[in-house]
Amino acid sequence: MALTNELKLGCMAASLDALYHSETFDELDAVSLLEQVIGPEYQNKTSQRFQNRLKRAHLSGSPQSLDKCKDTAEGIYLPSAVNATLSSLDFIQEGLNVCILGPSDRGKSYLAKALGIQACLNYIVKNSLKPWPL
Repeated sequence: MALTNELKLGCMAASLDALYHSETFDELDAVSLLEQVIGPEYQNKTSQRFQNRLKRAHLSGSPQSLDKCKDTAEGIYLPSAVNATLSSLDFIQEGLNVCILGPSDRGKSYLAKALGIQACLNYIVKNSLKPWPL
């Protein structure tokens, strides 16, 4: 366990320790043991990576969610179903830019932040949501 701690694999060390002291330890096959030891470490590392990306993009604590970006009577996203298209994040892989235009208070910033948060799962994101200079 000292090696896992030295390698900064705290979740793995804790998982292994808990499994070792469980009643089912002797019954686990090698693959199941590896899965139960590595799984929590993987979840912890990916969660930490996501949180770090949110922080660097200044999107930490942002409650934006793509499922709340919906067409309404007050504002309609055009083309229709653009949220589903954008949420796939294919435009990033294709190297395309996205320009969100519309009247004030229609959810442009909300949509942009929601896309940024979604992108943080797989990419390093730079938040360039700054007001235009007057």
